[in-house]
Amino acid sequence: PQRKKTKGNKGKKTAAPKQHKTEPVEDLPSDSSSDEGDDEDEMINFIVEEPAPNQKRKAESQAGKKTSKRSKQPVEEKESDSEEQDLVNVEFAFWDPKEKTDYHTVKILLRNLIDKDKEDFNASELADLIVTQGSVGTMIKADGSENQPLGFATAISLHYHAELQCIKQIKSFLLKKCPADKKQAMTKLLSNTQKPLGLLIQNRLVNLPLLLIPALHSSLLQDIEWAIKNDTTEEERKSFDFQHLIVVARCYASERAFTQTGTGKKKKKKSKGEADQMPAMGYFRFFEEEVYYQSAALTYWFPANLPFQVSETEKVPQNHVVMVIKRRDLPAIHQKIALMLQA
Repeated sequence: PQRKKTKGNKGKKTAAPKQHKTEPVEDLPSDSSSDEGDDEDEMINFIVEEPAPNQKRKAESQAGKKTSKRSKQPVEEKESDSEEQDLVNVEFAFWDPKEKTDYHTVKILLRNLIDKDKEDFNASELADLIVTQGSVGTMIKADGSENQPLGFATAISLHYHAELQCIKQIKSFLLKKCPADKKQAMTKLLSNTQKPLGLLIQNRLVNLPLLLIPALHSSLLQDIEWAIKNDTTEEERKSFDFQHLIVVARCYASERAFTQTGTGKKKKKKSKGEADQMPAMGYFRFFEEEVYYQSAALTYWFPANLPFQVSETEKVPQNHVVMVIKRRDLPAIHQKIALMLQA
């Protein structure tokens, strides 16, 4: 399938993605239930197999490089060697944001990005902004555009939407948590309206096939470049001409939480004398965020208010990491992300 055109998104298309074999995907929890209980990651289980020779991968067409095959991860043990596991053929595709089908799921996926405080953060307004921004943003879906997204990536202009409550709250949050030695630089970045500034937001179910990730990030950069040339008004086109983008990532302050999710690569022990910043702040939830961190022009981190729920009885601390990325560095970053999956 090709990407469906939406308001403000004229003529953008993507190649058909690879087909995966997978267990049936259960619906995400409803929005009303997401505001209660522990802060726990949703999971679905996939078994990814190599496509037929004539099937071109989405990740391959976007990144220009063949990615490695992910190892099989059965959902449950077989009762006997002769029993075969039932598989359902699922096709993943990238779609533009769609308010009707995407709003509630995006709101759920936003809850882990910033400390959840219902009085201080308007997640509903931010979710609405994401799903109504047709020119920039990509939703990962299975079996059609009418299904719920399994993940997304987008970039919001912090200056163009400066009057929205959610944007004011995010700016205030970032400055409040910024250390004194970096506050002046961060304040200047957030207040200089002459240099467009973006907020890169991404989240997904923790065990989506990693083959999709390089293409997801490359698609976002293509969206930004398209919007700069083709968006509706001159003001909107200029607002996407980002000089920098801010990324707020999440880290687990425990190897157990990191390995429990299975969403990244375990870090090798550093030799004596090497900088020890990474273990200090934890292990990135998504493997590609480490690449963003290594390429960032400015970084800082701080403890999150809420712990990560490893199991029903165990919680571990987690941290937030703020990274300021130069837009011109994104192509090189995306190339490194693709190469990580080939290693």
